[in-house]
Amino acid sequence: MCCTPVYGHLFPVRAIAKLFIARGYDITFVSGTHHWKEFEEIGCTYVPLEGYADWWGGELNEGWPGRTKLAGT
Repeated sequence: MCCTPVYGHLFPVRAIAKLFIARGYDITFVSGTHHWKEFEEIGCTYVPLEGYADWWGGELNEGWPGRTKLAGT
């Protein structure tokens, strides 16, 4: 499984991963390094993203400074 590394996306997907694990599936999750602990604690194998792809929601404005000038942000 994979997901963009922001809370509003990650934690619903985490709940789905937890259900699959409870049903006996092995889950590998791919996302930014910031959230590895939340997924390993429910039994996922975690593969962190690297380089430019390794960010998390708290870094959106720092990583993409022009974002704050867009309508609706």
